[in-house]
Amino acid sequence: MAGLTPLQFATDDDCWDALVTRNPCADACFRYGVKTTGVFCRPTCPSRKPNRENVLFFATSHVAITAGYRPCQRCNPLESSIHQRYRVVVQQACELIEGAEEPPTLEHLAEHVGLSRFYLQRLFKKYVGITPKEYATACQIARLKQSLAQGAPILQAIYDAGFSSTSRVYEKTVRELGMTPAQFKNGAAGMRIRYVLTSSPLGTQLLAMTEQGICEIDFDASPHELVERLSQRFPNAFIFHGGAELTRKVEHILGIIAAPQFGLKLPPHILSIALQRRLWKALHGIAPGT
Repeated sequence: MAGLTPLQFATDDDCWDALVTRNPCADACFRYGVKTTGVFCRPTCPSRKPNRENVLFFATSHVAITAGYRPCQRCNPLESSIHQRYRVVVQQACELIEGAEEPPTLEHLAEHVGLSRFYLQRLFKKYVGITPKEYATACQIARLKQSLAQGAPILQAIYDAGFSSTSRVYEKTVRELGMTPAQFKNGAAGMRIRYVLTSSPLGTQLLAMTEQGICEIDFDASPHELVERLSQRFPNAFIFHGGAELTRKVEHILGIIAAPQFGLKLPPHILSIALQRRLWKALHGIAPGT
């Protein structure tokens, strides 16, 4: 295929399957051209299905036009699709959550993007895979980790992350961090951390656990880089591989919660935050000692 596409439609065979089934998620991901007519279409075009040998796939309409193809008059591939409009709405909501000092309410998010709160909740969950509230929690925990790693006092780090009170925050942060904030700040001194590496829709995935729970979920193309980052995050811990049994459990759960609609072409950091959160929820049921 000419150009770059999401992992969900990474090969011509993937694109052909989407064309045959008129997968609506593919509309924002690629265009196809028919050699015999010189026309290019969106994957959901209602025109008669062309023969496979006459089809070329293009990442964008611009690439198709550059190759000498003209737009289809039936599906109007140059017009913005409904999924592209969904992408804008979801991305705006994510950016507002990420930039807010405290988690915005669903009502505030809905007003910001111009939808009802019920419709936004449903749209967000469908295409991100988690709710706006869960996305906000993931952003808070990420800010907390960053502040603690930079040496901020624990109470300051908690408030900087957007937690409004400390009454129940301590218990929550232990569950989220896999250790106390003080232990996290001190590089997990004296703690045992086991990790596994598996494949995921976002590349190689590292999952690390303490006796208290999950302490790290990270993605990268390089397994070595992932392990190195884990060692830098927790320089005072004893870090070791978790073994084949844990690897199989993580792979099984990851297969069940395969990433949601990549067809929206959401920014990689949004997909990463969402998949991390979905994995954390699913894997938190694994007893730390197993």
